[in-house]
Amino acid sequence: MRFIAATFATLVFSAALSCMPARANELPQPTEAVILSVTGKIKNTNAPGRADFDRPMLAALGLTDVETKTAWTKDLPKFRGVRLSSVLEKVGAEGDSLRAVALNDYAVTIPMVDVARMKVLLALEMNGAELPRRGKGPIWVIYPDTEGTADAVIYRDRAIWQLRSLDVR
Repeated sequence: MRFIAATFATLVFSAALSCMPARANELPQPTEAVILSVTGKIKNTNAPGRADFDRPMLAALGLTDVETKTAWTKDLPKFRGVRLSSVLEKVGAEGDSLRAVALNDYAVTIPMVDVARMKVLLALEMNGAELPRRGKGPIWVIYPDTEGTADAVIYRDRAIWQLRSLDVR
């Protein structure tokens, strides 16, 4: 009888654990191709020393639409993507800057103050179409509403396209 009671208690405990929601800081494993890796001063990972994201994982953080001019586009394109602040919050980032690296190894430094103040977007789409690699994708860092400002050149230089990784420093 004790064996049955102990087995039943174990089953109930296991079932309760499986029904509990995942911890808020846990990152799921990507199920599609990884398009962004975050390393450095982060608390939450899903791979050794890094947090890898595929497109669905980024989209799950909440998509935002932004219409803004850029130095490389005509008219007022509509970008859709996830706020950089959402990605950094998800990985538990703690640093002063980001080293953003493109597929071709081009790199820029993005100050953390930009992330909050400028509402920087990691664009996945432009005008309803996914950004292909040959079209500044899969991720393009967009600084909204900076064209025509005194610091437009600074922000333009930080608007890296074909983003593949962020290192929190």
